[in-house]
Amino acid sequence: MDIAFSIDQDTPVNNTLIVTELQTHGRGRFGRRWYSGIHDLQLSVLLTVYDYRIPYSMVSSYAVYGAFKRYTDHVKLKWINDVLWDNGLKIAGVLTEEQQDRTVVGIGVNLNSDELHKVVRNTATTYYIETGKTIQKELFLRDILSELFFLLDKIENHGISEVLEDWERASRICGKKVVIKNAHGRFHGTAEGIHKETGALLLNCNGKQIEIYEGSFQYDL
Repeated sequence: MDIAFSIDQDTPVNNTLIVTELQTHGRGRFGRRWYSGIHDLQLSVLLTVYDYRIPYSMVSSYAVYGAFKRYTDHVKLKWINDVLWDNGLKIAGVLTEEQQDRTVVGIGVNLNSDELHKVVRNTATTYYIETGKTIQKELFLRDILSELFFLLDKIENHGISEVLEDWERASRICGKKVVIKNAHGRFHGTAEGIHKETGALLLNCNGKQIEIYEGSFQYDL
């Protein structure tokens, strides 16, 4: 993502792809570090043509989900930008940042590593750890980009509602008890879905529905 933002202001091309074999300063949301290995997949997509109203993190996480669905049925989405294995462990994450009249979407996929960094060993997993199989990184990159550019074209031509309806269905979030923490406080409630234009979480708190646009999400156990 830093490389994408460092490209000279007059030369960036929309949908520029940057891929790294080894990421040394990976980052996630809320200043967290993203740990990845040489057998995993790290990429960024530079958008110079974008709509600030579109939740690109959600669109991109749905693209990764769609890529995984070509290989397995054991994945689901977590609001707002994560892909989980069925056991609740994170297998991919998305980070979107805006600077200099451009948006960069960073995607990290835990693909073929047989071991994870000790910091994330209890919260994350890889495709290889779960299945004992590998996916060629170049093929999975192709799958993600195919899904992502299809979704972006669909949104441009038909709006975002249908994509977010599909995202909501893939997340299995409706009716789940959740906890959200953000700058405005800590919210407990029942997820009623997501807003089909903004991607905001629709949370029922004591009988009142509120819209939450950002925050740390976890299921209320």
